[in-house]
Amino acid sequence: MIKQTGGNSFFGNFVYHEIIAQDHPIRKLLELINWEYFGKRLMRKYKGGGVLGRAPYDPTLMIKMLFIKHIYNLDDRGTENWCMDSLTAKFFLGIAVNEMPPDHTTLFKFRQKISETDLETILAKILTKVKEKGINLGKAVVVDSTDIEAFLSDNVQEDTDRKGGKDHDARWMSKEKNGEKESWFGYKEHTAVDQENGLFLHLKVTPANVYDGHYFKELLEGAKFKIPKIETGIADRGYDDGENFEYCKEEGINPAIRMKAKRMKHKKWRDMAEQDWYKPALKGRYRVEQTNAIQKGHAGGRSRAIGLKRTTIYCWLVALAVTIKRSLKLIYGINFKTTVNRAKFCYSKI
Repeated sequence: MIKQTGGNSFFGNFVYHEIIAQDHPIRKLLELINWEYFGKRLMRKYKGGGVLGRAPYDPTLMIKMLFIKHIYNLDDRGTENWCMDSLTAKFFLGIAVNEMPPDHTTLFKFRQKISETDLETILAKILTKVKEKGINLGKAVVVDSTDIEAFLSDNVQEDTDRKGGKDHDARWMSKEKNGEKESWFGYKEHTAVDQENGLFLHLKVTPANVYDGHYFKELLEGAKFKIPKIETGIADRGYDDGENFEYCKEEGINPAIRMKAKRMKHKKWRDMAEQDWYKPALKGRYRVEQTNAIQKGHAGGRSRAIGLKRTTIYCWLVALAVTIKRSLKLIYGINFKTTVNRAKFCYSKI
């Protein structure tokens, strides 16, 4: 048994029908995703399927609350406060006006039950709905990586200020940008997006010091669940690796990978670079850079979790929030404005 809510009472749907506009983005969000499907799927995470022990909150309500957190870029306490104050949030959760939402501790414990597979399933369902609404994902996939700073940096003084220890899964990484060397302590998020719209297709989180080229195949394989027949794989020089070209050859994929000067000394590769599809495909790299920039703008480019496993879940949730907002724009032409007074609702420093 699950805890019963008053969403269908007088203080629930009747009041919301009068107050929440019919074209409000939150109503479109309820239409876009079959939240009950995920609620039933996640019920298996509870002991005895939610039958044994004290009645839990409906997983449908909890997954919605988790998405409110990331769509509005709040911390756990801020999410609890926002859901207490906002009629829109209560309507989305399916609770009555006079009803309290789950507290931040309950939200934290629920998040620990979520797996990477669960979130990838949600992404696949969203993209299926997007395609049903007539949005074409095309047949080209763009891959790239972006840096994610660890929640606790490797700076001892900063760690002391944050009253915590180091993130032992994170690593240091350096790269040159505009002629200057930049270093960061944290992770890399390797992403694959469709070239047509810049929607997330797959992602992989690793320590920051790994070689990007090793994840080209994994990203395209993950993208195949959303675009079964990929015709072109697009990437920058960081993915110029013989194994990636061989993989593309085996799969019948055009490898629009920007090649390093050393490879371009060979006639075979120069001839490939002159083919009609190569240069136009490379111009589509901006899509993944655009998506990564939007994600960083949304969440600040810093993890709010410690450790590789939790950071992976965090990055998936942020990516799904960005995907939802982009999907609403593509399907309904809605700009989902998610700016709230974080100083009022949040307690974290980030």
